[in-house]
Amino acid sequence: MEPSQTKVINRLLKEFDFRQVRKVMKYLEWKWAYSNAKDHIPIIKELKAHARRLLENVANDPKANSYTACGGFEVRKEDNYWFSLNFVLTGWEEPEYEEFKSIEEEETNRLEEEANKKFSNLYKSLEV
Repeated sequence: MEPSQTKVINRLLKEFDFRQVRKVMKYLEWKWAYSNAKDHIPIIKELKAHARRLLENVANDPKANSYTACGGFEVRKEDNYWFSLNFVLTGWEEPEYEEFKSIEEEETNRLEEEANKKFSNLYKSLEV
């Protein structure tokens, strides 16, 4: 890990609101499973240590862009030096372009079929 990455990670950990995360986890009774201890809602020290591990993992990834998520935390690295740390309760992403394209084609085909039926019915009604 490069010194400039370490600076960014330290600043992220300093500015991130771990108290708010802990408050939400307590409210939701969100416990982490531990192999060597009883499952419990992590204390702030544990939250910070976990976030640091995730950030260091993506920093040490040789790829310029990296992502990992665990325990509610989501960590991203872009262009080797831009990092983000989020605590996520829910999320949704747009489908991939190819999936979106196929959904769009299906909808277009369905609408064309409906229009053709209506036109056909209108044409038949005019024949009389």
